[in-house]
Amino acid sequence: MKNPQNPVPGDSSFDYSFLVGEPRPGYKLNQLGGPYTIRDYDALPEEIRVELIDGIFYDISAPSVLHQAICGYIHYQLFNFRMQSGRSCFPMISPLDVQLDRDDKTVVQPDVIIICDMNKVIGRGIFGAPEFILEVLSPSTRTKDLGIKFKKYKAAGVLVYWLIDPEEKTLTQYDFRAGSSPVVYDFNASVPVLVWDGECRIDLAEMEKGIAVFRDR
Repeated sequence: MKNPQNPVPGDSSFDYSFLVGEPRPGYKLNQLGGPYTIRDYDALPEEIRVELIDGIFYDISAPSVLHQAICGYIHYQLFNFRMQSGRSCFPMISPLDVQLDRDDKTVVQPDVIIICDMNKVIGRGIFGAPEFILEVLSPSTRTKDLGIKFKKYKAAGVLVYWLIDPEEKTLTQYDFRAGSSPVVYDFNASVPVLVWDGECRIDLAEMEKGIAVFRDR
C-alpha cells in the first residue's frame, strides 16, 4: 500500500523537480527517496523523458532539429548498408530503452545504436550493451555523454563509441576493443564503421551538406 505522505513516480502529487538536467553544475540532486529502479522508471508519465543511471534520474530535454537531422542521416546510412549487405547487426534509433548493465538501476537512450547479438533484443528494448553507440553532443547532454555515460558504456562492454560535436564539426571515435587513443575526424572525412570491419563508411561531408539548412536556426 502506498503511503500518501510519500508519493512515488506516477502519482499526481509526486514532485519531479529532482530530475537531473543540464547545465546544472555538479549534477546537484535532491534524492527525494532515491535511488530509483526500473519500476519507478516505468511508472513515470509518458511525457516525462529521462534516463536512469545507477539509480539516479537524468532529465532528457527535447533535441534540436540539427541533432535529429544528424541522427537521422547516420541511422539511414547504417540501415541502408545493413539491408544491402545482409549483415546481421541491426541499427536502431532513439527513443529506445537500453538496460545497459542488465540490472534494474540503469536504463539509457543512446541516439543511435548497432546491436549484433539478437538475444539482447527484448520486448521493451535492449537488455545488455549494444556493440556500437553514437551520441550527438548538445549543451544539455555534453557533460553526461563525455563523463558518466562514456564510463558506463566502456564498462558495460560497448565495442565502439562515436561522439559527434555539431558545433565543432567533429566526430570522435573510441574503439574500446583496441584500447587505443580516440580518433578525431572533421566533417570532410569518411569514417569507417568498425563493427562492420570498415565495410560501411559514413561520409561526413555529404552529411554536412544535407544538414546545413538547419544550422543557425
